[in-house]
Amino acid sequence: MTTADRPVTAEEIASGARTVQHLYDYLCELRKNASELEETIAPVDRGYFVADEDDATRGLMVSYWQTRNALLELVNSFRERVGSISHAQPAEFLVPYAAALVLVDTARFVRGLAENRPVVRRKLNEPATEFGVPGGTYDTIQKSLVSSRNAWHLSRATRYFDVHRDELQSFAEQNDLATLFEITVRLRDCVDVSKTQYAKAKVATRFDQCLRWLGRSMIMQSTYSVQKLTAGMMADVFVKRGHVPAIPATIANELSDVLQPGDVIAVRKEYAVTNYFLPGYWPHVAMVIGDEIVLQEYQNTCAGDGDSKTCQQDATLCWQSVLANGSKLCVIESMKDGVHVRSVSSPLGSDSFVILRPQLQRAEILQAIGRGLRHVGKPYDFNFDFRRSDRLVCTEVVYRSFEGVGPIRFPLVERMGRPTLSGLDLIEMALRRNHFAPVALYVPDESPILQLHDEIDDVIRRKSER
Repeated sequence: MTTADRPVTAEEIASGARTVQHLYDYLCELRKNASELEETIAPVDRGYFVADEDDATRGLMVSYWQTRNALLELVNSFRERVGSISHAQPAEFLVPYAAALVLVDTARFVRGLAENRPVVRRKLNEPATEFGVPGGTYDTIQKSLVSSRNAWHLSRATRYFDVHRDELQSFAEQNDLATLFEITVRLRDCVDVSKTQYAKAKVATRFDQCLRWLGRSMIMQSTYSVQKLTAGMMADVFVKRGHVPAIPATIANELSDVLQPGDVIAVRKEYAVTNYFLPGYWPHVAMVIGDEIVLQEYQNTCAGDGDSKTCQQDATLCWQSVLANGSKLCVIESMKDGVHVRSVSSPLGSDSFVILRPQLQRAEILQAIGRGLRHVGKPYDFNFDFRRSDRLVCTEVVYRSFEGVGPIRFPLVERMGRPTLSGLDLIEMALRRNHFAPVALYVPDESPILQLHDEIDDVIRRKSER
């Protein structure tokens, strides 16, 4: 089945809306921090950045790069599916349109930081290889921002929003998308395009699109414009349209007999936008919490107290809900829409994986699961900063769950002035048998079968060095 064969689900729409809301809030905070940074440093007058200014400024760009790619991935996931059907629904327009507005508004703010400041522009163009950020990022992003063709597509979508604003608002209020609609209204004025710019882009774009537009509804045309806008903004990111990452059913069935509570699943998706803002060959991880038997065992032995108990109860209800919807096994996983209990099929929607097992007793595993459940519902940390726990990146779920349980201590690595733990760091710990051990591996270009235990170390090491 190709991506286009699968319709956008209600859960994907809800997840997309949460992602836009989290990113909008985060980018507002990022903008505030950037404004404070702008007021307190003087590299323009001095002609160079001192060490702490360098870390702060490059950290700002890394955070922006991560959020940008998360938004692009979100719109691209809608683009893969909506573009192939005959009629788009209001939510299939609203979610990617709001994401596109956040993209454009933030890109304009970043442009303001470096405009007429060559020393700042040079700094924002420097690579940050430890976070997967290539050189020239600022110029690439700004080039897409000033593209007449991109402006034309955004203008088309905005015209549709203006004409159908009342019905879109009514739909949003009836479908738990009111906050998303408010964000859209707030940012709508930032995308007005001049008549001259619109006419210039119209001439360049109209002919090669007109045949595709024949027979499309107005909402489909407008959704298509949002898709084409973000496609233009993704020129620096390599993806493969139609590729659906998925572990073969036979491998997934074998793996279900291998997985145990507490296992860490490190995964890779080929051709994924997310590969461009998390470091290493294995850029994403999830933590296995288990099935109905483990849930019952946890509830019988690991009652919390106070706020902790309430938080854990809410999370166990999520655990029960995911199991009730047909999943045999659950994970705690932080993705762009935040930290949630999900079916194991979520991380296994990948091309390759390695399973890392904590070297702990059963009671300690249950303790770690309880600690992980406390973080369910928190947003994703696009700042990749382990000094704060109100937002969590995927590897931080593992860190917050296991740090201090039994003998486990994680050697956090400082990257750009902030303590971090990457998927590669976890892999290296496991290869050294430092609190974790690799127990299973599936990499199809290495072997078509599920590989187990000691025979996998060399393959993991070779892949991790790429």
